[in-house]
Amino acid sequence: MDTIVPLNLEKVPGEKNLIGKNKLAVHFRNINMLLVVFILVSIMAVSAFMISTLTENASKSHVHSYTMESVFILASYLNREITLVRQAAQSGMPKTSVTVMYRDIGNT
Repeated sequence: MDTIVPLNLEKVPGEKNLIGKNKLAVHFRNINMLLVVFILVSIMAVSAFMISTLTENASKSHVHSYTMESVFILASYLNREITLVRQAAQSGMPKTSVTVMYRDIGNT
């Protein structure tokens, strides 16, 4: 049967007592590791939030500018059509010639 030899923690003359220093070093290392992990997780969370906010704002801005450009183009086309209809109505043309004119527009 094996005998268990107790660990001698007494200070041996000429050697340093490393047991207490190792405990302190391990404790300090663990605290530093937790601190570094906490800082890295915090930086990653803040970065992810900033990136999502920036992309969301950029997307909204792009959609808004594209929509406004489309609205201005559509308004321009509608304004031309309304002007043509108004001029045709005020010119005294018979209604049948106006309808024929708009039917021919689709054929061109």
